[in-house]
Amino acid sequence: MEQSYSLIFWKRQMEDTDTRSLAKLVYEILEKLISYHSELYPQYLPARSKRNVNKFILCEEELVTLLDKGLNKERQYSLDLGTTVAFFTSLDEEKSAKILFSIGYDSPLLDNSIVIDFPATMNEFIGKNTLRLYTLFQDIVEIFQPYYAFVANSLNNHIFNHDWIDKPCCVHWMNYFSRETVQLIGEKKFRGLKGITAGGDGIFLLLQNNLFDAADTAALKQQAHITRRLGLYR
Repeated sequence: MEQSYSLIFWKRQMEDTDTRSLAKLVYEILEKLISYHSELYPQYLPARSKRNVNKFILCEEELVTLLDKGLNKERQYSLDLGTTVAFFTSLDEEKSAKILFSIGYDSPLLDNSIVIDFPATMNEFIGKNTLRLYTLFQDIVEIFQPYYAFVANSLNNHIFNHDWIDKPCCVHWMNYFSRETVQLIGEKKFRGLKGITAGGDGIFLLLQNNLFDAADTAALKQQAHITRRLGLYR
């Protein structure tokens, strides 16, 4: 099975949950994605079949309409609720990136998240542009201000263990820990770690500059070592 990569950003609560503010947020992040690679343009909205797929034109007004529809449906049950909007970039499933925003939730018990799944066909581009991907990751963190964020590898299976509430279970290739997360883990545990950079309201941790390979024994050992050092295994 071929490896692929995902950018994942998670936060607990959003302060600005009106439709216009959310549309501006989504628009800014989608613009960042396109600046990384033109093939990340969100061209389509999900449907039950390809015949029913609707084209999407990226502009704030289109996003306002899309978000209004979802928020009006959910907030008849609770004003704390948000909505989910998703996009994909190609009708060819193997070449399509999938972009999902679950946003607008105004309660610390509810999740707000962004997930960007890159197709395996982009691996060569990612491999040649890993530092650009790191910049993209940092830019989205600055916009979204997540509680925790990371870049995942699809074959590094244990990374998808989401059985955690307050802190992650392991480190990933690229990581962001908010100030709250750092304090929970313990600031002293981060001291002296290579690949640490301040940013957002917390810190970034980059395990290696080159593309993370789930078949690379040395990379896996390094990942496990840092995970243990931060005390993230449950």
